[in-house]
Order: sequence, then structure tokens, then C-alpha cells
Amino acid sequence: MRIRVVHGIIAKKRPDKGINVQFIPLVANEYSAQIVNSDFIELDKSNSEKVFLAIEKFTRHIEAGEIIVLSN
Repeated sequence: MRIRVVHGIIAKKRPDKGINVQFIPLVANEYSAQIVNSDFIELDKSNSEKVFLAIEKFTRHIEAGEIIVLSN
């Protein structure tokens, strides 16, 4: 799917639920995204780096108008 991040948000570097979680800023821009499992959305940054958002956070960002789904 294609999404637009309206305002910068924070994403995870890896889809872990562990204690040592690294976060990375995701600036306002358009991104390719896909569901990787029932817990996470994978987003491709422009430098080919992959970052992850938990499904529930992704949904909250959509409801808050911070992420817009452009196409499925």
C-alpha cells in the first residue's frame, strides 16, 4: 500500500517486542507499506531502510489524521 505521513512520527528499527527497542524518526513524506504479520506494518524509507509500526499505533495515527492511506 502507499501511505502519506502528514507529521513526523516515531517508528521502530525492528519489529521486536523486547526490551532493547531502537526507534527512528519517520519524517512527513509518502512511503510504501505492507503488513508483515498480524502485529506490524513495514514501511520502506527512501534510503531502502525498513522501519516498523505496530498495527495498533498505525491505526491510531490514521484516526488522528497523522497517516493517510493513499492506496491499498
